[in-house]
Amino acid sequence: MKYLFFIGGLLVLGSCDLTNKGILIGGSSTDIVKVVCTDAVSQAQVDNMVAKIKSEAFKDDKLARAKFVTQNECFTVDQVIKILDAFTFDDNKLNMAKNLYDQTVDQENYDLVVDTFVHKSDKDELREFILNNQNTVLF
Repeated sequence: MKYLFFIGGLLVLGSCDLTNKGILIGGSSTDIVKVVCTDAVSQAQVDNMVAKIKSEAFKDDKLARAKFVTQNECFTVDQVIKILDAFTFDDNKLNMAKNLYDQTVDQENYDLVVDTFVHKSDKDELREFILNNQNTVLF
């Protein structure tokens, strides 16, 4: 399968593979591989992930567990918000929000994730992250 995308205004043709979770950009010939999510996990899976995250007593352990249980999965914005609700401290919540951005099927709604933060500085940091990490346009 071939794909086209814009990088700094340049049109690039490359290869990709369709997986059961999304589109794998890059492939085996490169060290940089990106999955563009097309299907989210079930709500039951998210509930299970949240329970595992909440079972950790310390904030750094919660973050490590969250990154582990969510790796290679895809989510909706509503599911991301539910996962972020498992965190007590905003620094880890912000870290996880950034981590899950590329794994979100409806990134156009990520402003709802921004709205979950209380402090303006956290909202601004997440907005800047989103602007700098928006997915490649696929044709």
